[in-house]
Amino acid sequence: MNRSPEKITILDLYHCIEGEINIIDCPVERLICPFNVCLMGNIIPKLTAEFRDFMKYKHLSNYIAK
Repeated sequence: MNRSPEKITILDLYHCIEGEINIIDCPVERLICPFNVCLMGNIIPKLTAEFRDFMKYKHLSNYIAK
């Protein structure tokens, strides 16, 4: 990363280490669900988006001791 800590987000670091975050509907990625209603209540995409957005607005400079 060739940027200052103020311009590097925690999400940037996550992408470098883990790869892009994909928001999926089903955590087990089944094409056909055996249930009429999602047992997870469709919470997985919401939690994933919230996790991604949290890291998107946190910058590395916030975590460096001064």
